[in-house]
Amino acid sequence: MCLLILGIPYLLITGTVALLVNYFLKKQDKNNKLFSLLLLPLITLPIENSVPDKSENYKVSFNIIIDKTPQEIFPNLIEVPRLSNTDYQEGFFQLIGIPRPIESKLYNDGYNSYRIGSFTDGLELYEIITHNKKNEFVNFKIDLSKSKLRNKPTDNHILKGDYFKFQNINYTLTPLSNNQTNVELSCDYIISSKMNLYANLWAENIILDFEKRLLKGIKTNLEKK
Repeated sequence: MCLLILGIPYLLITGTVALLVNYFLKKQDKNNKLFSLLLLPLITLPIENSVPDKSENYKVSFNIIIDKTPQEIFPNLIEVPRLSNTDYQEGFFQLIGIPRPIESKLYNDGYNSYRIGSFTDGLELYEIITHNKKNEFVNFKIDLSKSKLRNKPTDNHILKGDYFKFQNINYTLTPLSNNQTNVELSCDYIISSKMNLYANLWAENIILDFEKRLLKGIKTNLEKK
């Protein structure tokens, strides 16, 4: 995943630089070619370092209608039941290294209610419940210091780094009829980089894909009962 995300801008930038260098070298005599190549990093590095990282807030939401009442759905959002391969349909992002959810379990340490979200490849996220309005709304905050992360570039560069931070993850339930409920899953996050527009293009699509597949998996699991 990191190779794919970083590879695209890298190839674009290096390709553009190569064309520019080739253009200017053709206009110089042979004695100046080596000198130009040595100066290039000295010229571009200060420009890159002078551009500060910018922090911006983003939000991605997805909603789905489930043929169950809020009372039947809500416990399955607090503790997501084990999702089989039939319930959760994997896609492109799982092929490039994004883990998929398996289940989540609710706990209480005497001070906070929290859950452990289990994912493939041994990833476990520690999620504190910060707001809970039964059968209507629940909000989670991820505590990475208590989570079990994988020793992989995806976790080390994204979850552990300063470029991307989860803020809030919440579910909102709205009853539509006697046996139908609209369930919305939202995720608030912060991106801090020199290319937030490009970074969010990936973040938004990955998170939206995750929300869609998770809610569809929960819907399938509930409606087959």
